[in-house]
Amino acid sequence: MRVSGETERTSSGVNVNTVVIVLVIAFLAYERFARTPSERPVSTGLQSAAYPIAEALEGDSAKLRAIGDFYTQFADVMRRDGEDDGQVTTLSVFRTAHSRALRAAFRKTGIEDGEQVGKHIDAVFEEALGGKRDTDVTPEVRAKIIEAMEAIAWLSKTCLLYTSPS
Repeated sequence: MRVSGETERTSSGVNVNTVVIVLVIAFLAYERFARTPSERPVSTGLQSAAYPIAEALEGDSAKLRAIGDFYTQFADVMRRDGEDDGQVTTLSVFRTAHSRALRAAFRKTGIEDGEQVGKHIDAVFEEALGGKRDTDVTPEVRAKIIEAMEAIAWLSKTCLLYTSPS
């Protein structure tokens, strides 16, 4: 029982206010530093740019999952490529690698039809890169490419949450 003017303590004698403050700091540190990149919030602009992908796939959960998994992995590859003298040095190189990776990953899966989904995927990258065409892939540009990939992965996870299993 708390008597007026006394600080409330736990059964072990620790000040309750101190415990609350430590828990809040731990939570904020987790939110800022411990989240994996794909758990970080996706910008509203990229969310809006990504939604047409799900519409083009007409809610096909298997295709959404495959595309989300692809971009989760590709974002990781881009991140690791930037840790040393990376292979992806210009947007032109990125576009070529992206195109070839998509063809290889989705050949004979029913997702390879570029018209259905490709223009919407391109729109996400266009939004993230602000219309840049061919430029060096600086750390800032790489971060924007990864943001676009994470937005597509985010879309997949978000849509799958609201899609009933078939």
